[in-house]
Amino acid sequence: METFLLGVTCISATNCLVVGQDGTIEATNDGSGTWTARRSGAASLLYHVLCWSGPRCVTVGDNGAILTSSDGGMHWVARDSGTGNTLFGVWCSPQGSCFATGLNGTLLASSDGGVHWVGRATPTAVNLTRVSCAGTRVCVLVGQIGTIFTSDDAGRTWAAQRFDDDWTLDDVTCPSPTTCLAVGGGGTIVRVRGW
Repeated sequence: METFLLGVTCISATNCLVVGQDGTIEATNDGSGTWTARRSGAASLLYHVLCWSGPRCVTVGDNGAILTSSDGGMHWVARDSGTGNTLFGVWCSPQGSCFATGLNGTLLASSDGGVHWVGRATPTAVNLTRVSCAGTRVCVLVGQIGTIFTSDDAGRTWAAQRFDDDWTLDDVTCPSPTTCLAVGGGGTIVRVRGW
């Protein structure tokens, strides 16, 4: 039976990780020629994985699952997320400040690269799919029903942004503090402003 995979990240041109069904984590060090299973210790569906600053990685998934790796995905440690809600996305800065997004408006924050997590209030109960930040203050949250929230205080408070579409927004990236792009269903591409 083939494994359902949902997330991918690359540390370099040759070193990548994929995550998915039943806690699956696989790694390649030859640019995807061969893949090796990594023991995650999780049985949850893993939705998203991210590596940054070389060997530091985080993956998130069903039932509040969060796992971290400090060696590029060779070994993984389960972390206490403090929630049983499914987590769909994770973002981390080069310095190790992280956010995880999830079911029913769930937003978690970590200041130590994903080792410890605390809940953050959001002004919504819709599913939040992804978050991205630029610089030290500007962040954007996206989710179902065209949900967009922006923050100019590093994610402490959030303001709703008007977006006249009901498509789910599946991803967002902020390459600079003045440019954030979100994408979603129906071919939606939206430039996010609001700070």
